[in-house]
Amino acid sequence: MYARILVLKAEPSRRAEVEALADQAFAIMKTLPGFISVHFVISAEEDKYGSFSLWESEEAALAAGDSIQSQLAGTMHDLVSAQPTVEVFEVYKPG
Repeated sequence: MYARILVLKAEPSRRAEVEALADQAFAIMKTLPGFISVHFVISAEEDKYGSFSLWESEEAALAAGDSIQSQLAGTMHDLVSAQPTVEVFEVYKPG
């Protein structure tokens, strides 16, 4: 299992728009091969937003990023104040 972690910066006044973007991203993710789950997060200052999604394989996590980016690039570009960061990690489950 692999985790895909995205962090983006946007103005606190745009929270509702970022949440709408998260809803769109979820609608895309749940149709993609290898999708397991996603959680969206917001910093206390409401200027950083993120997603933590789980995928069956590294390939699925990477392909998901490409698919989501191609479908939401225009909307995301208008909202963010800096280039989003994305990292993919292998998940370790103890026990």
